Amino acid sequence: VVCYLPKEEVLKEIKEKQVKEPVGIDLGIKHQLTLSNGEKFSWYIPETERLKKLQRELSRKQKGSKRYRKIKEKIRREWEYINNRRKDVQNKVISYLKRFSFIAVQNDDIRSWKDGYFGKQIQNTGIGGITARLRSLATLVPVVFVDRYEPTTQTCSFCGNRQKVSLSERVFKCQKCGKEIDRDVNSARNILKIALSRLADPKKSALPVDCGEVTPVEWEIVPR
Repeated sequence: VVCYLPKEEVLKEIKEKQVKEPVGIDLGIKHQLTLSNGEKFSWYIPETERLKKLQRELSRKQKGSKRYRKIKEKIRREWEYINNRRKDVQNKVISYLKRFSFIAVQNDDIRSWKDGYFGKQIQNTGIGGITARLRSLATLVPVVFVDRYEPTTQTCSFCGNRQKVSLSERVFKCQKCGKEIDRDVNSARNILKIALSRLADPKKSALPVDCGEVTPVEWEIVPR
């Protein structure tokens, strides 16, 4: 049985739990979500050994046979179990993000990530489902998607200086103001700044918003 609450009741519940704080989100591979306040979220839900065993069994059966169809149905149920665990994580993440008054996230091309070196890891986190859920969440909480080509990783979130940053550099060290900050947190702060600036004036590309100093805090989400 599925019950639907009126939108007004949902909005009331969200506002009661909300903190009056906007947040920027940087999507990633090592940490699936990094927030502008320093929080990091990680989860990984791989294919089960049972699924791999069933797939091996299926490859040895005659296609269309009774045994083949039986194993295929078991595979379908196992995939359903895995996907439900991934959805459970997504629900927990979205439930947490609803507490913020405003959400900014970069419009990354997650599909292209799956074709790269970390394709399997991306698939096993189901991070693409987070962006889809955020779009749906926009009907309840303000959500702004920042253009994927914005140089959020290469820009200092303190002074706005832009410099080249290699993939191996996990700490952003500004060559102008000397500030040092976690690479992903720096990116998340920039995403928030850009989103707020676009709301204030669509013609501007940046808004001097002081996010303050932050200390990264890591969270590991455990599915049911």
